Amino acid sequence: MREDKRPKDQAEQLRRHIHQHSSAVREEQHPDILALPPRSEAHKQKKKKKVKKKPSQIPVAHILLVLFLLLVLTAIIGAFYWFGWI
Repeated sequence: MREDKRPKDQAEQLRRHIHQHSSAVREEQHPDILALPPRSEAHKQKKKKKVKKKPSQIPVAHILLVLFLLLVLTAIIGAFYWFGWI
């Protein structure tokens, strides 16, 4: 009789491949907890990453707010003058 070198099951090679791949994926999904930095160090790094606001943006907002308030005030005074309430 002739010996068959093929696996007994046609899908055996595929099962082994999937098993090896799934075990590698499981290891990637669960990192080693002991290798992680302490929480205090992780939060310190977040504080360093904060981007500071540009100081030029704040005066622009103030100027726009003042101009809007002047526009509203002018509209109110104009309405009083137009309708003769003054």
